[in-house]
Amino acid sequence: EERAAEFASLKEENEESERLREEAEKARDEAQRAMEAQTAQNEHAATEAAALLQAMQDEVAAAKEAHATLQSSTTAQEETLTDLRGALEEERQARAGEQQGHAAREAALSARVAEMEEELAGAHSRHITEVASLREESERLNEEVVRLDAEGGEARAQCERL
Repeated sequence: EERAAEFASLKEENEESERLREEAEKARDEAQRAMEAQTAQNEHAATEAAALLQAMQDEVAAAKEAHATLQSSTTAQEETLTDLRGALEEERQARAGEQQGHAAREAALSARVAEMEEELAGAHSRHITEVASLREESERLNEEVVRLDAEGGEARAQCERL
């Protein structure tokens, strides 16, 4: 009778042990599925962040190219203005003795110089505005890169924990 009770107790413990083992396996399987889902989600987020970073880098490169084009245009206008100033001075010296006929030419050259100076001033102003805009965009993109890098680090750390 004592052995029968001991056997029944051992059988009960064995059944409880088997039930706990099955529950542990289920919990392990669920944790594995959750970890796989989180890993896939993290990989997707990292892929999106890399694509966004590449788009931002392309945007910065295009902005730099536009800046270089604007700078080249400004330099060409400055050279033209210098040439016109030189031509005006030569005209003034060559025609100092002549008055009326050459006065009209001098006025035209002066007007053209004034016009070119206004154009150059406008181009210079646009150049300054563009540089400021490019700097702001660069700072914004740098902040975005830092944020994305931090998110990527968090995603990697989370993957490693899983």
